[in-house]
Amino acid sequence: MNVVLNRGGELIGYSTDGYGAVKALGQEGIRLEGKRVLLLGYGGGARAVAFELARSLKGIEIIIAGRDAARASALAGEVAALAPSRAIPLGEAGTVGAEVMINCTPVGMWPNADASPVPAESIAMGMVVMDLVYNPAETRLLKIARARGCRVIGGLEMLVQQGAKAFEIWFGREAPVAVMRKAVEGRS
Repeated sequence: MNVVLNRGGELIGYSTDGYGAVKALGQEGIRLEGKRVLLLGYGGGARAVAFELARSLKGIEIIIAGRDAARASALAGEVAALAPSRAIPLGEAGTVGAEVMINCTPVGMWPNADASPVPAESIAMGMVVMDLVYNPAETRLLKIARARGCRVIGGLEMLVQQGAKAFEIWFGREAPVAVMRKAVEGRS
């Protein structure tokens, strides 16, 4: 939960991160229905994205990869009630034939911008690679993926889209997405 709305004294919580990630992929023309999606991580970001994918898309398969097998399996087990899902060790990320990879870990975030959650061999040529990290705007993971001919999507668009959803929840009207995007990109 990252947004709280006070409606007449009743506090209502929302999670907009998953919405923001799925919307960012859609903004880039990425169709996820019927795809195998590999999520790196099992924390709050991964949970939000996994459940949004499972709830909003048909025919999707979700694979959770993480260092802690028990935590990855726990998330995959919960998501399995909505969509086919399973967990794998992080070291097997390159073996599952995923068409889309989404990094939901903080690996690669400033000040550790030289880190990548997976080695280059784990990134299939031509796949879609998204990183929820937005500082730096292009992470090491995205640089590696771009060099391998992948379509890449940085975390800034997810940030804009989840912020727009929060705006709509709070103010009950359409968010000024273009203005918000310019603001996060540092343009006026």
